[in-house]
Amino acid sequence: MPISFPQVCPVMVGRDAELQVLSNLLDRTHTGDGSMSLISGEAGIGKTRLQREFVDEARQRKFRIVTGICTERDRDFPFAPFVDAVRQGLGERQYSVDQLPSAVVRALASLLPELDDRVPDPAHADHAELLAEQQKRRVFEAFVTLFRHLAKESPLVLILEDIHWADPSSLELIELLPRRLTSSSVLVVATARADEHNRELERSLGALRRQRALVDIVLNRLDDGQIDTMLAALLDEQASAVLSNSIRARTDGNPFFVEELLVSWQSGGEDASAIPETVREAVLRRLDAVGTPARYAASLAAVIGKRFTMDLLVACSDLSPDTLLVGIEDLIKHHILVEEPAARQSVLSFRHALTREVIQSLSLIHQRVVQHGQVGEALLAMRERDAPVRSSDLGYHFFMAHDWPRALEYATKAGDNAWSVHSTAEALVHYRRALDAALEIGHQSATRLLLLCGRCHALLGSFDDARYHLEEALRRSRLEGDAGIEHLALYELAGLYSSRDYRVAQRLADDALKLSRLGNDRRQEGRALNRLGNILTNLLHFDDSRALQEEALAVFDGAGERWGVADSLDLIGMNYFLSGNIHDARSYFDRAATMFDALDDAERFASARTSQGCYIAVLDGPCSSPVPASVFRAEAEEGLQRCRSIGWRSGEAYAHASIACAAVGEGRLDVAWEHAQAGLAIATDIEHQQWIVICQMTLGLIHVDMLDDAGAIGHFSEALELATAMGASQWEQRASAWVQRCRYRLGERGQARSMSQSMVGECGPPASIGERRVILTLAEMDFAEGHFDDSLSRVNRLLDGNDQAHPAEVVLMQARIFHSLGQEREADAAYLLARKQVVRGGPRPLLWKIAAGRSLLWRGGNPGRSEREAKLARNEIDALSAALPDVAARRHLLSHADVRIWLPASRTPRTARSTGPGGLTRRERDVAGHVAAGLANKEIASVLSIAEKTVEMHVSNCLGKLDLTSRTQLAGWVMGLDRSTLRS
Repeated sequence: MPISFPQVCPVMVGRDAELQVLSNLLDRTHTGDGSMSLISGEAGIGKTRLQREFVDEARQRKFRIVTGICTERDRDFPFAPFVDAVRQGLGERQYSVDQLPSAVVRALASLLPELDDRVPDPAHADHAELLAEQQKRRVFEAFVTLFRHLAKESPLVLILEDIHWADPSSLELIELLPRRLTSSSVLVVATARADEHNRELERSLGALRRQRALVDIVLNRLDDGQIDTMLAALLDEQASAVLSNSIRARTDGNPFFVEELLVSWQSGGEDASAIPETVREAVLRRLDAVGTPARYAASLAAVIGKRFTMDLLVACSDLSPDTLLVGIEDLIKHHILVEEPAARQSVLSFRHALTREVIQSLSLIHQRVVQHGQVGEALLAMRERDAPVRSSDLGYHFFMAHDWPRALEYATKAGDNAWSVHSTAEALVHYRRALDAALEIGHQSATRLLLLCGRCHALLGSFDDARYHLEEALRRSRLEGDAGIEHLALYELAGLYSSRDYRVAQRLADDALKLSRLGNDRRQEGRALNRLGNILTNLLHFDDSRALQEEALAVFDGAGERWGVADSLDLIGMNYFLSGNIHDARSYFDRAATMFDALDDAERFASARTSQGCYIAVLDGPCSSPVPASVFRAEAEEGLQRCRSIGWRSGEAYAHASIACAAVGEGRLDVAWEHAQAGLAIATDIEHQQWIVICQMTLGLIHVDMLDDAGAIGHFSEALELATAMGASQWEQRASAWVQRCRYRLGERGQARSMSQSMVGECGPPASIGERRVILTLAEMDFAEGHFDDSLSRVNRLLDGNDQAHPAEVVLMQARIFHSLGQEREADAAYLLARKQVVRGGPRPLLWKIAAGRSLLWRGGNPGRSEREAKLARNEIDALSAALPDVAARRHLLSHADVRIWLPASRTPRTARSTGPGGLTRRERDVAGHVAAGLANKEIASVLSIAEKTVEMHVSNCLGKLDLTSRTQLAGWVMGLDRSTLRS
């Protein structure tokens, strides 16, 4: 049998302000200023949880805690919560009554027989002749005396739970306590349900409020963000969007319902559709208290929806308006319904969506079908009288009534309306109903509705559902001979597979283009040209791709098809972007975004604006940035905002990655990390492989700027594996280039160089972002091995023909080469140009490397300038480290930055010529000799009077020049030389 355990959120959510109010009351109580507070709210809102958090704090502050609890059966038991409090305290030996006056003990004994042996005479003997009212007053005074007595030993907190079930005598005493204990160190904290009717309680609380003797703490429902926080705490991870949305909609912010639904989900499935038994029992208990008209009204209202008008309820009801009104008043009185303020008509709603679900579950299916038909007919009649009735409501009720023709008509209209305002999720709900209705009656519109459902699923990131609906639309369209739907299905499927498998996507796009050329619809042909062109762009066939897209542009321009023109401009922009021409790419993206915005195509506007703000090519290529990274970020943020407004999760993942890269360009690595992780979470959730690749690449780039090659290669390798599996050539090339760069830096030099050389030709300008990174990586390898002329040749290959757009990272590499060749004037000019380019367009993390290079360059010739540059480098390193996501990352950067400052391999041509065996300099040979002697870096630094980090740098240079991977291998190399050779 299934077993479930109750879940309690490990953290209190959304009650910090209320807890602070109670904490302030403790401060007052500690000074002898007694008071009373009432924590109120609906059942399950978190009263007990807040009270427990407060009690924990009170105990820590050495308050004595006395707790009395009311139960539903205590309404007829005098002083029930107070008797419970005293009995609990005595039973747990928290205190005794031995020091109290005998009259007080006698009064208490009248309620607690276990105290009879504490008084000389039985309690009833002394009180036999007293009137009932006099006895009650003596009991009042006895409790007041007891609480004062307890407060003398230590400040006292008296907890009274669930006083909505308190008896009248207890409520009178509660009303009395604040007045009698005002100068005592006693804080009374009571809890009560706002949705339990108790006239005596309302009277007592009203009196206390008039006396200004009550601090009210009313707990409201949690908002969506607070519910997500609860779920994350309960699950130890972020809840999926499906689970989060389901629980938000069904709980209406009630924490208890959140916890109970989560238990149901964990035992029953992702949609959390089961109604927890605890919730069901709570609703049934309320229904038991209402009459027959109220039950009928509740049943019919539950069919209408969570919110409805009184006019509609009357229109579809079998009861007279007066009888129905009596039932509604009964439901409001018992907190099943609430009346909302409205200007023209009475609007009612269920207090909770779960309340409605429970009531619905009590009816037979046949009864619900009939009632939905009644509601549908009533709505249709109201619409004929020009009342504002929505197609979505008609479609829903006729669908639930199994009236398939009218369900098809109105659900289709509702879907089209929702789609027109970019409410994709809502459109899918209506199209799905229309599709089911069409299939029930065999209507030919089912094929189109399959296509529409597939398009919605694709936009919402549900690959499998989208594929099923689109493939079924394709199959049926071919059977029916509907070439128009067949083309659209092929077109949508090609776009869908672009996120998973470019080989399949290319085949589908080819088929779509061939089919379009058989017909006379030039717009279909233009779309097919663009779809295939975009796929070829991602397969690195830039010239073929651009030819198709420019052909499409001419087709659309000639036909006056503005959407097609915008589509073509957007895709041509991506072609330029991936080939490394950022300036032209941004221009095309901007034109496309402007047109899509004017056409009210929110999805494509968001995509174009996000692409315009995509900074990754500057970091990855590297490419030159025409504007600052902050401009890129603002554009990507605009794209993110629009994606969220239409519920486009795929676009949201892309926008997060774009924002992350721009933040790297600004040196804000903490912001970059946050957005990259957010994008990866969404992309993983919707299984969008391409966006997983771009997010992994982004995380790798962040690690590169953290000087963490080991961390970076993990992310780049993940991206490479996925890109290879999906046949995304451009991402495969880019990820592989970074993997080889990291491998080389981590010591796998021979293999990394071999792989890099196999990825690119030896001449000609680079054709893609990936080729640019491969060429720069090979230049760095040549530099590290002392092949300065080869390194410079590769750098010039990246710079030739691009005089106005020199990427800062490439110019910095050029400066380092000039420095090593002894061309100091040229080196300084390059360093200054690199700095100018960073200031113009980023990325900022290069600034400390530029400053470090200039510091070394001017160390001998201008010590003052050298020190200023060194200070600038240190300041930039500190600023960058302060923006890292965690302490470990900051420590890593700070401990590696000095080592990773790219010291020139030789400072003058003369030094460069004075190398010995293996190309090692004199100092490197000295260090190698000490390594062979078994000395650690610290010992070598002491012997040679140099910094330990400098020793580490020399060891690294030795390993690189000799193509070795360990100190042991370096020692073996030294041992193979005779001493005179090593010293020469």
